[in-house]
Amino acid sequence: MKVRTWTVYELNSYINRLFKSEPIIQNILLEGEISNCKIHRSGHVYFSLKDERAKVNAVMFQSDVEDTSVFEEGNHVLCRASVNLYEKEGSYNLIVRSVDYRGKGSLYPQYLELKEKLASEGLFDAKHKKKLPLLPKRVGVVTSNTGAVISDIVNVMRNRFAKGDILLYPARVQGSGAAQELIEGIEFFNREAQVDVIIVGRGGGSYEELFCFNDENLARSIFHSQIPIVSAVGHETDVTISDFVADLRASTPSMAAELVFPSKDELYFRLEQIKTSIIQDMKNRLDDRQNRLNLQLEKLYSLDPLFRLETYRQKNDHLFAQLTQIFYRKHNMRRSVLELTGKNLLDLNPFAILERGYGLVRSEEKLITSISQVKREDLLNIILSDGSIRVRVVDTEAKEAFF
Repeated sequence: MKVRTWTVYELNSYINRLFKSEPIIQNILLEGEISNCKIHRSGHVYFSLKDERAKVNAVMFQSDVEDTSVFEEGNHVLCRASVNLYEKEGSYNLIVRSVDYRGKGSLYPQYLELKEKLASEGLFDAKHKKKLPLLPKRVGVVTSNTGAVISDIVNVMRNRFAKGDILLYPARVQGSGAAQELIEGIEFFNREAQVDVIIVGRGGGSYEELFCFNDENLARSIFHSQIPIVSAVGHETDVTISDFVADLRASTPSMAAELVFPSKDELYFRLEQIKTSIIQDMKNRLDDRQNRLNLQLEKLYSLDPLFRLETYRQKNDHLFAQLTQIFYRKHNMRRSVLELTGKNLLDLNPFAILERGYGLVRSEEKLITSISQVKREDLLNIILSDGSIRVRVVDTEAKEAFF
């Protein structure tokens, strides 16, 4: 019997016709939890329907969508759908006609409950986060040995640093038993291998494929690790428990490698910064020491006996100049007072008055100041500036007679 050769397209078209000819799967009621929901700008809703063991991709076209709130992550729903094969990709999905809300599912509430529990115990606190070494010599990676994670990390290391060893501990990263194998890898590196950093993670995946990274025992193993751990689960929107408890979170394994291995350019830049900082620090220290030395020299010079003697001499000269100035000022002031007093005395000297044409009249006993002191025939002496005249009183005349 001759075997026919098929094309891939023919195979996918044939299987799609089989799906559409089977009435059971063209009007099926399917129960599960909403996951990875995305509402397209066209109004179509793309999501996954999952339970604890499996998932299936689904789409609900805009014409059938009545309420988008039912598509919240973790909602338990009942969908009426038909099974369809996307021939171009060879993958099947559900064409959903209606969605009935049945309550919250079990996985997402479990996640929230565990997150709240570990947060209350302090497993997410920043004070417990360990710093990554600047130049790790050996890096341990706990991930699948069949995925692209390990090759991505190696390529990033070679491009950025090209120095260092990477040790792989192969472990499943999804499904039953995956969390335990991840724990064993962390414990192995803490117990046996001398590594500086551990990267734990996988590439991208659906919510349920990543659910092993929400395991409580895995979270506690990461927390108690003596070696810094980078969580590198390849997703952006959903954050796992492992991301919260790890010392550092990376959105992808490649990003984790970039965080762990510094680039050569970055190292050169850091070295230049350190060099500049050291030079500036040494200059500041030298300037400080020079200032302190100058201050001590000034203090030492101030204690020199010759300096102190010169200081006292200058002070003495200054005081002497002040004293001399005070003396001359007082001397001039006294001289002025003396001259003024002498002038006043000269003005009061009777003989000075006589020189201006006046005379003094005296009897033999006293100075005559009034006509009442003399009488006719008395002998008087008139004293002038150059001598005296002896006269006899002929008569007296009162003052009014002159005016």
